Amino acid sequence: MADPVADASAPSVIFTDRTAALADLRALLAMGAGQYINMGAVSDDMLWDKLLAAEAEAERSLRVFFSPVEVVPDDAPQAEIDAARGGIHALRAHCQLRL
Repeated sequence: MADPVADASAPSVIFTDRTAALADLRALLAMGAGQYINMGAVSDDMLWDKLLAAEAEAERSLRVFFSPVEVVPDDAPQAEIDAARGGIHALRAHCQLRL
């Protein structure tokens, strides 16, 4: 099942060089599954979608984020969310912290 968020132009955190990742994957497939499938019928976009789906599945399975994310609790007040988005200076002013 393909990841509904992934698309052919989406960046990957793990596979930073799309061309190299696809070349490596094609080489691995040629050694193993290449005798069973027509590699000419497998497009780069299809392989990239599979890599992105595998990356997303690894994030879900390991319960970690591979890239920086903003996690906001459900019960966070709007003022606190706005202050956090404004950067450390706005957060310091909101929370009256002296860092």
